[in-house]
Amino acid sequence: MLESRNIVEYEVAAFHARKLGLSEFVDDLLTMSEVEWDHELYFRTKAASSVLFRFFPKWPVPAPRETIRQRHAESARLPHFGTM
Repeated sequence: MLESRNIVEYEVAAFHARKLGLSEFVDDLLTMSEVEWDHELYFRTKAASSVLFRFFPKWPVPAPRETIRQRHAESARLPHFGTM
């Protein structure tokens, strides 16, 4: 579950970096978000392989990995991008 939160945190950081004119950090932050996505898949797969998995609360499955950069690109084109 922690990895899922990290995905979003890096996406938000990339959004704010672009908003603040720190575009040199955006690609690295989006890459870190993608790496967290990989970690989430790994740990979800490991957890699901346990017989105990069915007894624990499940967290939402993140959107597909390729949507991380798509969402960021779309948010950069929105008129409110610089006013959030």
